[in-house]
Amino acid sequence: MTEDVLQLIWQHRLYRQEPFLTEEGEVLEIIHPGLLNRDAGPDFFNAKIKIDGILWAGNVEVHHQASDWHRHKHHQNPAFDNVILHVVTKSGGCTFNSKGRKIPVWLMPLSRELRDFSKIAIPSSLPCSQKLTQISTLNLCAWTDRMLLERLQAKTASIAAMLQQGFSRQKVLFVLMSRSFGFGLNNDAFEQLARQTPWELVLDLKHQPLALKALLLGQGAMLPKDRSKTSRQMVRTYQQLKRQHALHPIKPEQWKRLRIRPFGFPRRRLLQLAEFLQHDFPALETLNQTPHISSLEKAWLPCPLSRKALQLVLINSVIPFVFALNWLQDKPEGCQRALDWLQQLPPENNRIIRIWESKGLRPLSAADSQALLHLHRQYCVLHRCLHCRIGHLLLARGD
Repeated sequence: MTEDVLQLIWQHRLYRQEPFLTEEGEVLEIIHPGLLNRDAGPDFFNAKIKIDGILWAGNVEVHHQASDWHRHKHHQNPAFDNVILHVVTKSGGCTFNSKGRKIPVWLMPLSRELRDFSKIAIPSSLPCSQKLTQISTLNLCAWTDRMLLERLQAKTASIAAMLQQGFSRQKVLFVLMSRSFGFGLNNDAFEQLARQTPWELVLDLKHQPLALKALLLGQGAMLPKDRSKTSRQMVRTYQQLKRQHALHPIKPEQWKRLRIRPFGFPRRRLLQLAEFLQHDFPALETLNQTPHISSLEKAWLPCPLSRKALQLVLINSVIPFVFALNWLQDKPEGCQRALDWLQQLPPENNRIIRIWESKGLRPLSAADSQALLHLHRQYCVLHRCLHCRIGHLLLARGD
């Protein structure tokens, strides 16, 4: 168990709640664990404890073994002279500061769950999957609501960065929509293509289907190589556009092609994107006045995508776009509208969501599935169990 984990256990009082005694048999009462220190020096500042009824205020140091105090040479460092408690999980000798004062040592009692933390944090899609039924629906809903907001705020930060770079709103939406056409595997390649393609040029060509397809295929390094009349015309068109607008295509190796079904091939998706871009992009004001997501679906019909694929594009581009711009303008009603749209759409169906469903957590809407995707990628995969409300509750049960 790492010291980071032990610090979190101390900070959030996850140890077993029982009468506490120091190694010397003194009665210990923990009033406040102190403030976590991320820099050099003791682990926690301004802690408050009582030892045999006497109030102490000062610093706390946390180690796995008591012998780590000497191994880290804290007994020679005056920065640790104000330590009032040495918290350990394995005893082994007395603790003295640089002035020779004896520091109380407390053997922190850990539950079986906490002692088995290293077993919980093994490579797994869902480290706590066998224990999810122990968490109340209220706690699960509260945490997934938090995950959805975290996900949207992360996307808001990305959108804000593009706006700061001088991208227009429509260019930002173009980048988001293009990225969503990667449908997971090729998201980065589609986003890079959109960033390197002038939005004004896309607007100029939106009523010229062949030229728009030539532009996107050329920018994606996927121009046709056969000798048909149409193919030769597309190649000539792109070469002319490239010279006139100093275009830079992405590198062919940026595309991922393995384990993709034919309908998901990058070239096919680029042609679908070209057809999709022939629709007018609604202005933010129009989007803010759209009460139901079905109206947005109709705005892009007829569409080269299936209804489910179109919904994925809305989930991953239009809805974050609307949420972000309203968030940045401090318009809560617009943010709430974006959240309402997610509630109106069915949940996504992918490998990660199917894993959650197999463990009994079935999303009812796109809001739920987006939250579960964020939870999986930002907490479960990274084994941030003690930073997760679900993991925190399980580890604090003290079974």
